[in-house]
Amino acid sequence: MPGMGDMAFVEAYQPLLEKHQQAVAIVMHTTSMSSVDLGRIKSLPVAGLVSKPHTKEKLDTILQLHL
Repeated sequence: MPGMGDMAFVEAYQPLLEKHQQAVAIVMHTTSMSSVDLGRIKSLPVAGLVSKPHTKEKLDTILQLHL
């Protein structure tokens, strides 16, 4: 996202997520496995975390869980 990182987006979007929790599922996709980033992600209202690279199986799992 130009001008805003993924975690910053979720933090800014959080008030809307709290209002519409059942309508939105955010799944974070990351290459970072740093404990700082993982700790920050765990503090966010996200439905899941998927490590890159993506595979068909990972994407199928996301769709099955959240659609």
